[in-house]
Amino acid sequence: MKFVKCLVVIFILIFLVSCGEDGTMIGSGFVDSSMEVIATDTLTIKASSVLMDSVVTDDATNLLVGSYQDDYLGTVYAKGFVRFSVGSGVTISETAQYDSLSLRLKVNYHYGDAGARQQFSLYRVLEDIEPAGDNTQLYNFDDFETESASLASVTITPENKDSLEILLPQALGLPLFEAFQNEGKIVEDQEHFEDYLKGIAISNGNASNTSIFGFQADSTAYLSLRLHYTETTDGVVEQKYYDFNLYSHFSNIQGDRKAPLNKLESPKESIKSTESGNQVFIQNGVGIMTRLDFPTIDNLFDVGPNLIINGAELYLFPLAQSYEEETPLPDPLMVYVGDVRHRIIGSYTDDDGNTISASPTVDEEFNQQTYYKLDISEFVREELDTDRITGNGLLLTAPASQYQGNVNRTILGGPANAGYKMYVSLVVTKLN
Repeated sequence: MKFVKCLVVIFILIFLVSCGEDGTMIGSGFVDSSMEVIATDTLTIKASSVLMDSVVTDDATNLLVGSYQDDYLGTVYAKGFVRFSVGSGVTISETAQYDSLSLRLKVNYHYGDAGARQQFSLYRVLEDIEPAGDNTQLYNFDDFETESASLASVTITPENKDSLEILLPQALGLPLFEAFQNEGKIVEDQEHFEDYLKGIAISNGNASNTSIFGFQADSTAYLSLRLHYTETTDGVVEQKYYDFNLYSHFSNIQGDRKAPLNKLESPKESIKSTESGNQVFIQNGVGIMTRLDFPTIDNLFDVGPNLIINGAELYLFPLAQSYEEETPLPDPLMVYVGDVRHRIIGSYTDDDGNTISASPTVDEEFNQQTYYKLDISEFVREELDTDRITGNGLLLTAPASQYQGNVNRTILGGPANAGYKMYVSLVVTKLN
């Protein structure tokens, strides 16, 4: 290991004042002796792309629908499922006239070709949209059977920012209208209502479209079924409606990954950066994360038995041209501690318990040296302090609010990437 050694008296004096707060001594025999401050950027990093076990999507802010072919990662497919609430205490007069039933949507997110026109179809769901087995939530791998014939279709573009209304067949809407008039069982309560309409799926049928859309799903104002009808009073016709508000939703999100990432078939597997063009990846929705291991941390003891870790900063460089307005970088980038099977143990925190994350420092002028900087000092200290091999590493991904509700991807240079090399800037004090 190549070390840059510096015996800077002023620095040591400052350090002696502050090490009680931020430094941790590794080893014993802390006696009055000379000290040597050593800085290095050659701590070995093992970087790989790994797969989450699953991604919860039933509390995401967006209902994702569509498909997108990524030059690096392959194709992502998304299909949305929605359940609606029947409400209560609603009556419609016997003289009212049925008009229509429509699905209301609002585009809240778009990923892919900014000029793309996409056609989506609506399907009636045939199964109860409920978690399987002992699960309490719905995940990106969950799927439910639908009718083969669509209820309706719509073509939209990213510019469709206003609410959309998609007309549904009278054969679906009229029985609901008549049930309100006649106190029918299908609108008596939620159970009877879902016996009639378990939900609606929105899909593009895995067609080779070029965008994924997110429909706003955190408000009943933008995702609902609307029953339109008219009532006539004293010769005056009044337009009225009743909303079946959002009850629950989730997105089925799948990836048809390109080689070599097509080998990621289970959370047990990983693809080394050296096997993927000296790059590692993060992709929301399908659950691809970057994992970092530091196999030579214990070699720091070769420097000497008594060390104080002054600081360790990890620098990560996204590839130029891999991010833009339509494919933004995660902000912030989250860091988790993961076990040997890539399962998240918990958030990575500093010695005060503060969660560690990082926002990108963007090179606005040349788009070449955008980077993330993460303080991993506490992780290095803990790994040196333990008397066993933990197998733990750091997992990098977007915040849950993003990886559950979009399919954005990030490409980082690996440790051997010539132009975008990740590295750790490490400073220790050796007690001679």
